Amino acid sequence: MTKYPRGINRSTTGKRPVALLITLIAGLAPLLCGQTSTASSKDPADKPFRRFSYGFRIRALTSNGFDDRSLQLSNTSANTSQAISTTTTVSRFRLGPAVDLNLSRKLSIQAEAFFQGLQYTTVTKSYTGSSTDTGTLKSTITELTKTSFWDVPVLLRYRGLSEHRFLSQTIVEGGFTVRALTRIRTGTETLNADSTTAYNEIPAAGNRLVKGAVAGIGFQFVDRYNIKTTPEIRYTHWFGTTFQSQSSRSRTDQIEIGLSFAF
Repeated sequence: MTKYPRGINRSTTGKRPVALLITLIAGLAPLLCGQTSTASSKDPADKPFRRFSYGFRIRALTSNGFDDRSLQLSNTSANTSQAISTTTTVSRFRLGPAVDLNLSRKLSIQAEAFFQGLQYTTVTKSYTGSSTDTGTLKSTITELTKTSFWDVPVLLRYRGLSEHRFLSQTIVEGGFTVRALTRIRTGTETLNADSTTAYNEIPAAGNRLVKGAVAGIGFQFVDRYNIKTTPEIRYTHWFGTTFQSQSSRSRTDQIEIGLSFAF
């Protein structure tokens, strides 16, 4: 009999990294804003202009990206009922490379790439009887699906809304993103009331490519060595779902906190 791992509690997964990143950004912004005039306050025109900048970005999602729930279904005419539940596990905290194409000192295009693993477990219990509380268990079907995906956002960034010190470091950004699933691996085990079992590895259905739109706002600090540090908040709207079932679906709205460094 195939054994499946227990699901991770969604209420605590990823909260500690998210809180850590928020604390880091909150502590970093005042420090960078308070740099001397020979550093961040120096006239940008005096700094060497680089057409390309390379670096990395840390992101923390405010949720795991899935709406999981437990539900009960009944069919009185057929005298059957079902109890279905899904638990999804995905990291909210990721590090990925970032490349900037600097069109001018204020305008740039940034491309990033994030690789993440994903798994979910769906348990379906079928009963004889119109209620799962009073019915007789007929079978338990456990589906374990594992996959991974790439998130690749491409954004147009503008820095410096005015000459004012605060607004001169503000950035606004917008663009698009794509999420591409890798190979989907699924194992489905059926345990019947008479102790007989069945097993198959038919991959679960999922959208291999999902597109989205991204908008964000933050601050970009440039030091005397032309190193760019950017804390920001982004909102992403996905135009489709990665996975969707009766008891779970991927969220189409995503909020993330990020911190990037470019050299």
